Order: sequence, then C-alpha cells, then structure tokens
Amino acid sequence: MGTKMKPTFNFYFADEPQYATIADRAWLANALRAYRKHANRYELRKLGTHWYTVRTRGGDAVAVIST
Repeated sequence: MGTKMKPTFNFYFADEPQYATIADRAWLANALRAYRKHANRYELRKLGTHWYTVRTRGGDAVAVIST
C-alpha cells in the first residue's frame, strides 16, 4: 500500500507571485477558518481543487492559496 501525501500549499499575493511561500498546514487551516468565520471582512473564493483566493471586503489586494 502506498502512502498518500498531503499537498503542500503556497501563499502569495496575486500581483507578487515571485514572493510565494510555503504555508504551514496548521497556519493555513486556522486562516481558512478565520476567513470563513469573518465573512463580513473577507471574501474567500474556492476556484478549484486546492485553489483559493482571499480578498478583504473593499480592498484591492488578493491573496492566493494554491498547490
């Protein structure tokens, strides 16, 4: 039996992808919970499997979380 590896996620801002960093799984889980909990502050969009964007309401910066 093979072991299924969990994906490694990157976090970066859409206009600065050259500064992407590997997101710690615990930090990422906590951040996604916070974005969902505070839907009045953040717009979290799931664009596909392992691909999200986060934008502050009324803001221009877009954060990308992807594999």
